Amino acid sequence: MKSKKEVSKKGGFSRTDTKIIKGVAILFMLLHHLWAFPDRIAGGELNTAFGLNYIEFFGILGKICVSIFFFLGGYGIYMQSKKRGFSIISSIKKLYSSYWKVFLIFVPIAFLFFRHQPEYCADAGVYARYDAFNIKAIVSDFFGGSSTLNGEWWFLGSYLIAIASFPLAKKIFSKLDNYKAVLLVIAINIFMAYIAPAIGQNLDLGRPINGFIYKNFLCQPGEFYSCFFMGMLFAKNDWMVKLRAKLAQNFKINFFTSALALVLLILLRQVVTGASLDIIQIPLFIILSLEVIYRIPFLPKILGSFGKHSTTMWLTHSFCCYYFYPLAFIVTWTHWATPSFITLVLMSYLISLGFDYGWVGLDKFVSKFQKRAK
Repeated sequence: MKSKKEVSKKGGFSRTDTKIIKGVAILFMLLHHLWAFPDRIAGGELNTAFGLNYIEFFGILGKICVSIFFFLGGYGIYMQSKKRGFSIISSIKKLYSSYWKVFLIFVPIAFLFFRHQPEYCADAGVYARYDAFNIKAIVSDFFGGSSTLNGEWWFLGSYLIAIASFPLAKKIFSKLDNYKAVLLVIAINIFMAYIAPAIGQNLDLGRPINGFIYKNFLCQPGEFYSCFFMGMLFAKNDWMVKLRAKLAQNFKINFFTSALALVLLILLRQVVTGASLDIIQIPLFIILSLEVIYRIPFLPKILGSFGKHSTTMWLTHSFCCYYFYPLAFIVTWTHWATPSFITLVLMSYLISLGFDYGWVGLDKFVSKFQKRAK
């Protein structure tokens, strides 16, 4: 187990730390999709001994996963660019590769076996998702231009735009001092949150509601992209290390103080600020989470393993809790919130594990076949 001094290293927190936080984020994503949308769940609202407020609170909190993934994306791409340079083509190719592997397996299965399902939830967009075979929608989804076949795949288009914006953002940040760079990120946050939506709804400007850029950039909450850019600044200036050192200098950091600060931060975000201050809240959330996680035996390894498979879990989990009735029924068969969540986590993880190992095995088989053919 790491000591508290090992959580962050020079140049930023380690790749292991990144995997752990991705593990936290993917659990929040599954929690959000399972607990925040009762109309999509087989049989309706889940039961809980703590009342519906319990589900609503944590279900809504789960949306924090998006800000975390964007922050980690900006941080990771910037660190990669410092070590090996940056290629838009390679980065986009890597993202598409993960996406297409799932797409080419699950979409055919959806249309072959789940075109006509019983009305097992209140949302027809869930159980009738694959009733109509639309080539245009399939092609658009294949390239990330829409998320008709799986509503939770919207993240792909937005993240592609974030990747494409990286070279320009890095160039701009290199010419600004840190104070001006942070002000720019805040300005982006305000523009995306308040001005961009108004532009998109302006009839005189053509109202580009169906445009790719509008849907995946201007239509997204400002905190997502501002978190991506803030992640870049944290990587550029080693602020993860400096922020943790500052906290350690001014506060006694241990399991209890970190856990208490984490709870207070979550309450502040949920009750007062919302996601509008995620450019500040997410780095604090990451540092405090790591301080707590590394002091619990086996938890870093478990979360790290979830983080390693987070991409495939993101791409496949909604088939388990929403779109494929037999799987959705298994997830919610107890109809209690916590057991259903645990079932979804285990199911998504095992599917991801088998899926990833299957593709690795296929790659090895193809490589051996090609060698023999030569």
